[in-house]
Amino acid sequence: VHAGRVMMDRNAPPGLLDSGVTALKDDERLLADWHGRDRLGDVLTPRFAPTSPPAQREAAGQLLKRQPD
Repeated sequence: VHAGRVMMDRNAPPGLLDSGVTALKDDERLLADWHGRDRLGDVLTPRFAPTSPPAQREAAGQLLKRQPD
């Protein structure tokens, strides 16, 4: 199973929003805890441009470079 937390920090209901710094730390923790365990994988998932601004998409790209698998 591959799954990921959806990244959104604008233009969505308040309960679904996250902050860039908090989101990045959450994704790093999820990768460390679950990615590669048995048949599990964590996926970086910025939703789309209206909800994930360039800075958030860029941060996801940087995390992907640090965790390329």
